[in-house]
Amino acid sequence: MKLSLSAAPQRGSSSRRTEWSWCGFGAGLLGYVVLSAVFGAVPEDAWPKAMWLVVGLVPASMGLFAGFTLASLLD
Repeated sequence: MKLSLSAAPQRGSSSRRTEWSWCGFGAGLLGYVVLSAVFGAVPEDAWPKAMWLVVGLVPASMGLFAGFTLASLLD
C-alpha cells in the first residue's frame, strides 16, 4: 500500500480533549489565584502558602473536568 504525501495526518479528538482539559485546569487555577489576591487571602508564610496552593488544585481540577466535558460535547 502506497502512502500519499498530500494526506496529512489528522489530529484525533483525544488531543483536543487534552488541550481543552489543560486550558480548563489553567483557567481554574488562574481564577483561584486572582480572586485570592483580590480579596487578600494569600498567606505570607511559607507553610500556609503551600497549603493555599494545594487548596487551589480543587478549582483547577474542576476546570480540567469542565474542559474535558466541553471538548467531549463539541466532538
